[in-house]
Amino acid sequence: MALGKSLTGLKLLEQLEISFDFCKQITVDALKEFFGKLKELKRLKELLLYFYEVNSLQDSSIRILANELSKMNDLQKLVLKIGMCKKLTKKSMIDLSGAISKLPRLKHLYLNCHAMIFKSDVVKNIAAAIK
Repeated sequence: MALGKSLTGLKLLEQLEISFDFCKQITVDALKEFFGKLKELKRLKELLLYFYEVNSLQDSSIRILANELSKMNDLQKLVLKIGMCKKLTKKSMIDLSGAISKLPRLKHLYLNCHAMIFKSDVVKNIAAAIK
């Protein structure tokens, strides 16, 4: 699956919404490539990604997403639904929440971690960004 290659011609996008819910055949490498290509969307103001029960969403791909998010200075709206992704650990979610907390223009955040077990550090990272 060439998820990342599909973003190449979309550099003028201001909003991207993609649902990968229940896509059990997406590979870890495909997700890494997709997240790595997000940096090419320089005008992106809204990012909405859904990953309900996507088992290939693992720590390594979340770290790439967090890295790319930390570079999106113009992002104003972020919606991430990552429920029932059982291969994610607390560490990657702390990295993700840390990246989210540093987005300077973020006005709207919806983070759904349905049925995932995390300790309070993840919530504290996001709470620290609220001033």
